Amino acid sequence: MIRIQGEGRLGQDPDLRSTAAGRPVVGLRVAATNRTPRDGEKTTLWIDVEAWGDLAENIAEELHKGDYISFVGRLQLDEWTNKEGEPGRKFKITADSVAKPVSRFPADGDSNGMSDRERIREAKHEVETLTLDEEEPF
Repeated sequence: MIRIQGEGRLGQDPDLRSTAAGRPVVGLRVAATNRTPRDGEKTTLWIDVEAWGDLAENIAEELHKGDYISFVGRLQLDEWTNKEGEPGRKFKITADSVAKPVSRFPADGDSNGMSDRERIREAKHEVETLTLDEEEPF
């Protein structure tokens, strides 16, 4: 099992569905923007994250497009065959936890006049699997 930890911004509202057996599942599209070390060019990686059960319902109630989140989960490969008989596959993260990080700074930005965005960028969050930039395409 491959464990993944990441951060990013939701590209759309959570998509809550139920299986035929009634089990809730939510799908998330998370944008993580990285800078290349050599030239500083930005690239955005879109990550599919899903969560099940109570976690899925909580995410659907609490999170919205544009929210900055962190997640931990398992890397999985989805495989299927489309209507034309062609195989398809993609990686996704099945989340064990999803959180909306809380700023440790006051909301009014009185820490040297910097906004949360500037403080977060300055802190240079590093995640085990991704180095992310706070500037997202939203």
